[in-house]
Amino acid sequence: MKRLMLAALVLVFAGITALAVENYTDVRIHESQDPTQGDELRVNYVPIVPLGAYNYIFTGGIQTGSVEVIALGRIPNDAIFIGAIVDLDTAFDSAAVITVGSSADFDAYVVAGDVTEQTPGQYLVFDTSAALTDDTTFYLFIDNTAGTATETGALKITLLFAAPGIRDSGVPGSQTADTPTEYTAEAAFETAFPSLDWSDFSGT
Repeated sequence: MKRLMLAALVLVFAGITALAVENYTDVRIHESQDPTQGDELRVNYVPIVPLGAYNYIFTGGIQTGSVEVIALGRIPNDAIFIGAIVDLDTAFDSAAVITVGSSADFDAYVVAGDVTEQTPGQYLVFDTSAALTDDTTFYLFIDNTAGTATETGALKITLLFAAPGIRDSGVPGSQTADTPTEYTAEAAFETAFPSLDWSDFSGT
């Protein structure tokens, strides 16, 4: 008798739990397995695409007549680049120009004038481009080709993007980008970036 009563209670509890779950499926977060992408988060069975970000801290030190190039990170095909946050901590001199682009277009995403290099502060640059059509490495270019002294400006930069293949909302820590490379010669720069021209930069 006791066993029958216990079994009945278990069935009732299971029914109430199932009813509660059914009534609240619109707020549940589900994990499912995608064999090509790994786990993905879903709300009400709709996949969630969280934001991704790359951060970098530049502490200064660019020689006269050079371009500093930092690979900030690779953003995957079909991702949407949202924009950049440039936090200018220390002013750059009047010749410095900050842009963000790709190996094919050095100012595709942040152009000259988006950041006032001589005025410390936070600059928000939003992008309205279509989704990327290929995996794309984003670069920070700091142009001192027209400078007359070693540049000592400092900044923090964050790139924001959304991509279908990202399965967590963790933000990589600062200093995750490649070590900066300083190009002081036209030939070396154009060898590394054959789609770009040294004369695109301000000093020539």
